[in-house]
Amino acid sequence: MDNEELVRRIVEEKGTEAIPQLIELIDSENDEVATICLEAVLRMGEAGRNSLLEEISRRVRVGKRNDLTALYMLDSLAEAGDQRVVEQALIMLSHYDDERALLVIYEALARLGHCDKVIGVLEAMIEEPMDDEMRQQVISALAFCGSEKAVELLLAIYDDPTMSRSTKAFVLEAFVSILSSFPHLVTYLERETASGKEVIERVNRWLEEKR
Repeated sequence: MDNEELVRRIVEEKGTEAIPQLIELIDSENDEVATICLEAVLRMGEAGRNSLLEEISRRVRVGKRNDLTALYMLDSLAEAGDQRVVEQALIMLSHYDDERALLVIYEALARLGHCDKVIGVLEAMIEEPMDDEMRQQVISALAFCGSEKAVELLLAIYDDPTMSRSTKAFVLEAFVSILSSFPHLVTYLERETASGKEVIERVNRWLEEKR
């Protein structure tokens, strides 16, 4: 039985009564078990999201540092578009030491439309040395920011001759996301930036290849 079928059966057979146990299992060291349980809770709609938010709030009150399970739940609720998690996300910024963990929170806030709260720190991070994986996390967060500043930062990464081809490709994917969600930025990219036209041409070519 694949994971999708297992999640479906949990939701259909157990229903919301299983939520407390499923939330406990999200803390499992087995990543596959945690993923299945989190997906099952999310499939239970508002009741599931409410329970996840309550669990995040409980963990924040406890004040445990570097709580990866809370981070995992936050990321999922942000992906679901649940604005209620913003308050907890802001508090969680002071609970993590690792920059990669903090980037998950920055991306969650950006995804929920609060780029103003993270754009400054993302800009500062770009100016520091980092590996490709972390840089791609920064790019992912910027991809949700519909601002001229986000465009400028992405272009700075794209124009950097030291960037790998995979990173440049990741930037182009970010531009696909931004220009699809915030089409008014196409004009800015074309008229106000040196390499904007090249980026737009590459984005259009990339989209053509995907069709």
